[in-house]
Amino acid sequence: MVEVWSEKNSILKLSDTHVAYDNPEYNESEEGNLGGDEATKTFIFEALKPGTSFVMIKDSFQGKLVEKQKVKIEVIEKNSKNTK
Repeated sequence: MVEVWSEKNSILKLSDTHVAYDNPEYNESEEGNLGGDEATKTFIFEALKPGTSFVMIKDSFQGKLVEKQKVKIEVIEKNSKNTK
C-alpha cells in the first residue's frame, strides 16, 4: 500500500488520487487467482502558494515498510523571473 502526503498543506495539497488497474477484468475470487491486480496510482497535488514543501511517499506490503521517499517540491509564482 502506498501512502502519499505533503509536509506543508498550506503550500502543496494532495487534491486527488487515480488508480488504473493493469487488468481491470481481474477477479481475485476466481479459482487460481492469488493476490490483487497490479495498478498504477497517480497522485494529483495542487500548488496553493509559492514556497517549498516535501512530498512524502511510504510504500508498505503486509504492514511492513518497503520503501520511504522524500521529494522536495518548490512552488514558484507563475510569472516569476526565478525559473529553475
